[in-house]
Amino acid sequence: MNSPVSFRSPKKQGEWVELQFLARATGQGFTVSRPWGDSTPYDFVVECNRAFHRVQVKSTTKFRDTAYECAINDIVGRTHRHRYAPGDFDFYAIYLVREDLWYVIPASAVERKRAIGLNPRYRKSRYISYLEAWHLLAGAPSEHPERDSCLIARSA
Repeated sequence: MNSPVSFRSPKKQGEWVELQFLARATGQGFTVSRPWGDSTPYDFVVECNRAFHRVQVKSTTKFRDTAYECAINDIVGRTHRHRYAPGDFDFYAIYLVREDLWYVIPASAVERKRAIGLNPRYRKSRYISYLEAWHLLAGAPSEHPERDSCLIARSA
């Protein structure tokens, strides 16, 4: 479970993880857009089948006891720390760096939590249904599937 890369700062890790998200999401067939600047509470907008979702990307390398620990609800600024507000975005995309795995979790499923534990090896873990759940970002299929720009809506 050694990390494939090491980072000198959390900011560098965050930038690298955002690139990993961009690669994985576009590889899944999504159209991915990034807001200009650094003032939105979400990192990307993902589009498929005319559905748009705002995504906040997080990552973790911290394995504690039985799960990876991921702080999800704190925004750390230069002078203060605050929490995301309900409705700031639609999904978390959380990358387990050491495992090369993604969790795609609706923000509403973890709305009041500051941190969550993720264990991809334990099939009864609380968030296992969100492991590699890219289909959640697909939205409803359009009336013209032959024109859909993403392939994720196919059945698994």
